[in-house]
Amino acid sequence: MFPNYGCDLQEMLFKPLDLTLITQMKGIVERAILYHEPRINILSIEIDTQEELQGEVLIQVNYEVRNTNTRSNMVFPFYKGEATEI
Repeated sequence: MFPNYGCDLQEMLFKPLDLTLITQMKGIVERAILYHEPRINILSIEIDTQEELQGEVLIQVNYEVRNTNTRSNMVFPFYKGEATEI
């Protein structure tokens, strides 16, 4: 649908999981959200590496909704039959 939507974390695969990589991952996620979702404020981005040996990294984004119905909304036109009497 939108080829540039999201962030490419695949480039992080097979790199050693250290503080530098965690900081880079947070930056990539933060930039993607700022670019693609202007309706929210990021409160925090936390990366959980407890399951690192199983190859799992969890990214938790805490946010608050800034506003709704902005010009950047991507809305599918559901107007077919809207506001008509049956």
